[in-house]
Amino acid sequence: MTARRTPATSPTAPDAQAARLRVNEIFYSLQGESRTVGLPTVFIRLTGCPLRCGYCDTEYAFHEGGWMTVAEILTQVAGYQPRYVTVTGGEPLAQRPCTELLARLCDAGYEVSLETSGAVDIGMVDPRGGTALHQAGTMFVSLKKAQSLFGAKQKIDRLQVVVRPDANLD
Repeated sequence: MTARRTPATSPTAPDAQAARLRVNEIFYSLQGESRTVGLPTVFIRLTGCPLRCGYCDTEYAFHEGGWMTVAEILTQVAGYQPRYVTVTGGEPLAQRPCTELLARLCDAGYEVSLETSGAVDIGMVDPRGGTALHQAGTMFVSLKKAQSLFGAKQKIDRLQVVVRPDANLD
């Protein structure tokens, strides 16, 4: 069921003000994890990751990919007519315009999930985008071993594990 499309870079010069992201691939497949497991989902895999985990299954996402504006990404996603969209990587939050992409996907009415390693501060996701993500979908944090970082140390102030979707642990 997987349909893959390599991102095409725009033949015309992009607007200098438009947010651009380096996209490894955009594809349509069945979600393999989370509360939407088994459901058709569009995956937006962004290029780049500050980690080099020995068990990484997407090393090709470290460097490969083309530049796309947020508008170009939204157009390509809309072509699949999805309900669910997952932004993944690499580490998607390593690219600052990812927060704009997340907000615009939520604005478009998609149920959005973000797969992140926790290596980049999730505080970068603006409150409106974060709220929309928590209401419409899920933010997945897959914590990585300290040895995976390039000398950086990630401080975790609070770790919340939700074992029941209706549990409010605040």
